[in-house]
Amino acid sequence: MIALLLLVHRLSAQGINEYQQFVKVNFPEFVQHFRNLDFKNFDAGCKTDLNFTDNNYSPEDWNVYTKKYKDFLIYNSDKSFVADLVSAYVDIERKNGVYYGTSDVDQAILLGDVKNKKLVQIGFCGPSCRDEEAKWINDYQFIIVGYYYKDDEQYVPTITLVNLNDKTKVTYMNETNTAKSAYNGKLFKKIRF
Repeated sequence: MIALLLLVHRLSAQGINEYQQFVKVNFPEFVQHFRNLDFKNFDAGCKTDLNFTDNNYSPEDWNVYTKKYKDFLIYNSDKSFVADLVSAYVDIERKNGVYYGTSDVDQAILLGDVKNKKLVQIGFCGPSCRDEEAKWINDYQFIIVGYYYKDDEQYVPTITLVNLNDKTKVTYMNETNTAKSAYNGKLFKKIRF
């Protein structure tokens, strides 16, 4: 039984290893922030099934929403879907070419269906975690990098794989390669708080 559990853990952990090069190329600051980031130290991942029918809504005005957050929305290559790490977390205002923001304690991660002009919440972070950046792998998969804060003043790197084809999200954590400070991704560096 123990051998089976170890095999399952090893096979699951390989899931994030498959995307190691993608993460290193697309999120170099993330990899540098968590020094000596070893992908073998990520856990087996926590898998969540995504439900695109519950908890979805249409913004009051899709065009106003996309215009206000245009520099923060992350579209797939054919622009059919958009990942949104910001709008449900930060109210932004642009003055003289600079974004100013007021943030909430909690962060919701949204997925937008551009054709139907609908948003659905696919993730949530309380005050001890934050998703910082996202990048599409292809038109139906994207990766989110971020962190969560442990009680012992350690920031734990997280990598989340969202797969629209099988409607799943898997979050991997690495409690071995922690940092003493929060990771600030490019997306949020555009905003003055």
